[in-house]
Amino acid sequence: MMRSLFRGVALALPALLAVGATFAHDDPWLVNAPREWADLPPAAHAPPIPQDTGVLSSQIAPGVYVVTDGLYQAMFVIGSDGVTVVDAPPTIGARLPAAIRAATALPVRRFVYTHSHIDHVGAADLFADVERIASAEVTAKLARLRDPHRPVPDRSVAGTSETFDLGGLRMVLDVHGNHHEPGNLYVHLPERKVLMVVDVVFPGWVPFTNLAMAEDVQGFIDAHRTLLGYDFDTFVGGHLDRAGSRADVEIAQRYVDDLIAAAREGQRTTDFGQVAGEIGFANRWLLVRTYMDRVADTCAAIMVPRWRERLAGADVSTPGHCWIMQEHLNINGLPPDADARP
Repeated sequence: MMRSLFRGVALALPALLAVGATFAHDDPWLVNAPREWADLPPAAHAPPIPQDTGVLSSQIAPGVYVVTDGLYQAMFVIGSDGVTVVDAPPTIGARLPAAIRAATALPVRRFVYTHSHIDHVGAADLFADVERIASAEVTAKLARLRDPHRPVPDRSVAGTSETFDLGGLRMVLDVHGNHHEPGNLYVHLPERKVLMVVDVVFPGWVPFTNLAMAEDVQGFIDAHRTLLGYDFDTFVGGHLDRAGSRADVEIAQRYVDDLIAAAREGQRTTDFGQVAGEIGFANRWLLVRTYMDRVADTCAAIMVPRWRERLAGADVSTPGHCWIMQEHLNINGLPPDADARP
């Protein structure tokens, strides 16, 4: 049941977001729907979403909270001068301000866009009279889009890193390039050892379709080592039920490393000439597509049995990851030092 509910939501989500839909507390996919965990590995298990609120708000470090509806996450930080909110998914909607009010009477002072995508920041307009912060790339993109639900930030991160004083607590916003989209932010709270980076690591799960729709596959690969260069204990990935840990990020890096190796093995063992002998040369696109599909199939045959008991969603998303990775290796290759990296 749970799997079919999430599949339906994923298909319907673009239309729901486009019309600014709100969700009632009794919507079954957002509340305490029956959870069928039998086919999911233990790493994907998480606390149920309370039925009375439709979201779970958890304090993951002193003054630092994650709010989730089971599919999306936002974070807020309580400082001595007020609250800083990071992202506002429209599926959570007005329940995010309500969760903040339940935790503190202090006003919201700042809103941080981790990146521009509607599914994560499409309810940013719920927070009025706040300082809005994003990277320069995201600020420029939101200015072009002119979406009233994603107001243009007032302030762009200076260069590639800027530190903000939240009232006795530092928030460091870093830009490392195109690790999901150009200008997506790394949000680091050094004193709390919390790191939030959205749409790269999905604790307990493999990435969503097509490596989470990464705009730059090499950037997505590099992001994992960049993440592990930070000092953190708790990781917020922007999706699903629970916050993660450093171990979750390490497992995600191993998954990506295995994916690269399996795609290479598919290339090594798939003979283009043999495929051409079967398909012929007349229909070039059919020939190339058949070859690439077979490379991806070999990759998936290696990856799915290896990972489906470790990370949820491998049976659903890993075959697509294999196709994207073999295409990346075909047209971009890897940096010269890729094999030497730890």
